[in-house]
Amino acid sequence: MNVRADLAGNADTAALPTDDHLLGPWNAWLHGAVDMSWRSSEWRPHDLLFVGDPDNPLTGSRSCRHPLCDSPTEGPTYCGSCNIDYRKSNQTETEFDRTFVPRRNRRFHATPERCVVPACGRDGIKGRLCHSHYSLWRDFVRRTYGHDVRIGRYASEREAWAATQEPFSGLPLCAVRGCRSEESLPTRLCYPHRNLWAAYARESGRDSDRDLAEWTKARVPFLLQNEFSLVPLEETTRLELLYALQRRDARGQVLRPTLVRKIVRLFAGIPSVALAVGTTPGPSDTTCTGTRSLIKEVKRDISRALDAYRGIDETAKPVWDLRALNTPLPARTRTGYRVREGEIDFTPILQPWLREVAMHWARTTSPGSSTLRDRLLACTIASQALATRSAGDAPAALGFADMTAVVNEFRAAVRRDGKPRSNDSRARLLKLFTELMEFGRAEGVLDSLSSRFVLHANEHRIKRDKVDEDNIGKALPESVVAQLDKHLDLIGVGMTYGSMPTDCIRAMFHMVYVLLRDTGRRPNEIGALGLNCLEYDGGEYQLIWDNTKAGRLRRRLPLDSETVSAVKEWTSVRERLNLPSRALSFLFPAITDNAATGHLTTGNIGAAIRSWADSIPEIHSEELGPDGTPLPFERSLIYPYAFRHTFCQRYADAGMPQHVLQDLMDHKSADTTAAYYKVSIKMKREAINTIKGLTTDRFGNPAPMRSSTAYEMRSVAVAFGNCIEPTNVKAGGKACPIRFQCAGCGSYRPDPSYLPAVEEHIRALKADREVAAAAGAAQFVIRNLDDQIAAFQAVRENQKGKLASMPDEMRHEVEEASKVLRKLRAGASTGAVSLGMPVFGPPEVVV
Repeated sequence: MNVRADLAGNADTAALPTDDHLLGPWNAWLHGAVDMSWRSSEWRPHDLLFVGDPDNPLTGSRSCRHPLCDSPTEGPTYCGSCNIDYRKSNQTETEFDRTFVPRRNRRFHATPERCVVPACGRDGIKGRLCHSHYSLWRDFVRRTYGHDVRIGRYASEREAWAATQEPFSGLPLCAVRGCRSEESLPTRLCYPHRNLWAAYARESGRDSDRDLAEWTKARVPFLLQNEFSLVPLEETTRLELLYALQRRDARGQVLRPTLVRKIVRLFAGIPSVALAVGTTPGPSDTTCTGTRSLIKEVKRDISRALDAYRGIDETAKPVWDLRALNTPLPARTRTGYRVREGEIDFTPILQPWLREVAMHWARTTSPGSSTLRDRLLACTIASQALATRSAGDAPAALGFADMTAVVNEFRAAVRRDGKPRSNDSRARLLKLFTELMEFGRAEGVLDSLSSRFVLHANEHRIKRDKVDEDNIGKALPESVVAQLDKHLDLIGVGMTYGSMPTDCIRAMFHMVYVLLRDTGRRPNEIGALGLNCLEYDGGEYQLIWDNTKAGRLRRRLPLDSETVSAVKEWTSVRERLNLPSRALSFLFPAITDNAATGHLTTGNIGAAIRSWADSIPEIHSEELGPDGTPLPFERSLIYPYAFRHTFCQRYADAGMPQHVLQDLMDHKSADTTAAYYKVSIKMKREAINTIKGLTTDRFGNPAPMRSSTAYEMRSVAVAFGNCIEPTNVKAGGKACPIRFQCAGCGSYRPDPSYLPAVEEHIRALKADREVAAAAGAAQFVIRNLDDQIAAFQAVRENQKGKLASMPDEMRHEVEEASKVLRKLRAGASTGAVSLGMPVFGPPEVVV
């Protein structure tokens, strides 16, 4: 039965039955568990009234945004009275704040104004006079100007008249608990409550003193937006709600008085939520999303309190509340407490022995919630297979055939959406299940489990997924990036971000995208950029950022002028915002002070980028359809981290050396950098077919490779071109008989794809010659370097001449193929071949 309490405080509200024999002890336990000094500056236990402090970040109430008004609101908006005047003014918020003087309105203020008669101790009710002085003023006007005149016409004389009057002493407060207005005789109620009582008495016909006392006891005071009253609740239900609200405080969650008032309305008339026999009001009894969430949390906390009173261990139940267990979080929060709800349900594990070992593992190891869920999923899959076996409930009778059935179930496992799991995922889940069996045996929980119920290496394997060698990685094609740039006016449209104005939201996410695209930093590194992230040094700006993943702080990255201008433009927009205190030191602020961090989160960045990509009318891929028109690009591939891969791919395509690219990406390992840009077998084959016919000898005479295999085998031999010397090719380029003086060797076969390497080597040889001359080296050393420089320069000019003589279309094709081959070499190489000279390849990366 669902119960709702009458807002008017009807004393006849129905109540759910309860376990009366437990009510007394449960009430006593709650008295000991509830902190009666909770929020001493806000909670008034005598009046059962909560008055929220706008300066408390854990209270969901604020002061009116008008600088001259202190009325409470739920957010950074105008109060009800100011909002009415603002809508009538047709002014901007800035103009309204500067010109409007708020008028005090009794409905929106906690403390009534006093009577304007000097030293009068009573509330000003009519015309800023107390009721008694207003009666005297009315009589004075009528005696002076006639009985038919309008009292309001003489308001200008009221203050002068009030100065001549004798003050009255103050009256006791209204009999309604927590009401701040004065009583009026004979009911001992304030005037508003007296009017409500009169209306109730007329409609119900109940007007005795006893009826008045009962009505007054159940009545709540007039509440502002930062207040709630627990007067309508029964004593035990009141303690239960206080206990739940204090648990929320311990978790660092914000308390919103308006939502608590809705829960009070639902719980009114129930002797005890925990002990009620039948269905108590729940989330389905309200349409407010915030109230649904709060009532769910409140009832869960009350249920946990009842378990604690009864001595029930949370881990002894088949369904665990992760917040009750304080399991490690998969991600940090501001308070360190789990805020979002989470349950672990062991009931899908059908076999008692398997369920018990899973629960024992969870109790013993205290795993994180994500690890616990993965292990539970593995047990559920195995349980489904065992449910079809005759020995599934008898661990001692399990054998090889039962394990085979379990493995086959893992081989067919699907995701929640019904799509097949990858073999890697299936193998990982199977491993989690077998590890649990080993754990149970080691702990003595599975002593009865048959020794034949084990994995057999040959029969119970799940083949790993084959690597798709045609996968070109996660980088976005530059043509797609260009299309995104043309639709920057759509980014952030329709998004909300706390109280930030719409144009500022769009400007912020515009800037986030520009930094993702132009810097290649990780999304969390962009979101956490400091306000002073630009540093001017040596005639150029650098971005100061933290590589939190590797623990390397205050890293520097050169920025181009356009990116710097964009950062400065966003900074000027940011200066106009009213930001949370914790966000002041960050370039991109958090929504509120209650956020997990003081800066923009990766979740918000991801939501903005994906929403933007979905809003663009058309995004074409580089692939053509049967009719020759571009096919649509898969929008799910557009997400924040993809721009880091795109950044790396862009510079790799430009022929940037591996060690420079590694430093630019701030990777510890060159292998990590190589994984950020990939070339498919198809692209590789096409590039080799384009270049293989352009190889020459050292004099520039054509010497084409006969096959792609021959080209590929010899292209790894030396750093400046192909090599056909058999001994060196066989040794992988490490057995050159003339110490890699390639330009003077008859086996040297360069092609246009090696031009950047040849030019870099020429610069290195020139530097070596200067060092040798300065060191007083023998003439044969300097002469050898001069001859090598001249020979490599001849190679360079020959290759450049070939490119210049090609038609534009062919030259473009060769240049694109050269980029692909250089990318392959950069990914496969771990360093340059030693030439027996001062330069040995890329410098060592200091971590």
